[in-house]
Amino acid sequence: MSAEPVPQPLAPVIRFRIRTMLVVTAIFAIAAAIGGIYYRQVSPAGQNNLFILWTTITLLTAGSFWLRLRASFQRGQSRNIQHVVYSPHGKYFGSRRSLFYLWITFTLGYLLLASWLAGKVDDYALGPMLNQGLTLGLCISGCVFTIVRRPVYLCDDGIPLAANYVAPWKFIRHAEWIIDRPGIMKLRRFDGDIYIDVPARERNAVEAFIRTKTKFIGAAPTPELQPTP
Repeated sequence: MSAEPVPQPLAPVIRFRIRTMLVVTAIFAIAAAIGGIYYRQVSPAGQNNLFILWTTITLLTAGSFWLRLRASFQRGQSRNIQHVVYSPHGKYFGSRRSLFYLWITFTLGYLLLASWLAGKVDDYALGPMLNQGLTLGLCISGCVFTIVRRPVYLCDDGIPLAANYVAPWKFIRHAEWIIDRPGIMKLRRFDGDIYIDVPARERNAVEAFIRTKTKFIGAAPTPELQPTP
């Protein structure tokens, strides 16, 4: 009998829900409208500074986000992957949720302050605009990357969390399903829990695999059966 095929790292393809795309489009449209009004009210020197700042932010955000996403899809390269699950879409848990909200608030405040100051400067300030655009681009790309649904690879030797770091199974104390979040599993660690989103068709197989690696608490929730049309 032939052995079952081992899942391979996914290609870096991003899929967004229509509701998410509508929300993001609305946010960008509102930001562009407000920014356009402010841009027309400042001096020519301020307009140049705003153009440099906003262009740098856009380019750095797009480039940094793509590099982060590409790296996350390639973490499972050259490893014995057993299952491909996902990071919980748009969710942060426990104390990390507060840190994430604080990060977003800081980034938004920094963006507004930097834009306001750039418009008030009467001199051509290329260096400061590039530096601030670089910082803001990295911060914004990090925020977007955090809420994007991306793959998590369950390998024989652990879970790759970075290019050169794998969380070994021996450091995971136990695993359990989150009761009020169907399909979300928590892998308990001393240095930070790992949350994974397991597709309904994979839950039994993923639980059986993890039970061979660490202690498991509770049983998998039974997926709701959909009525046959």
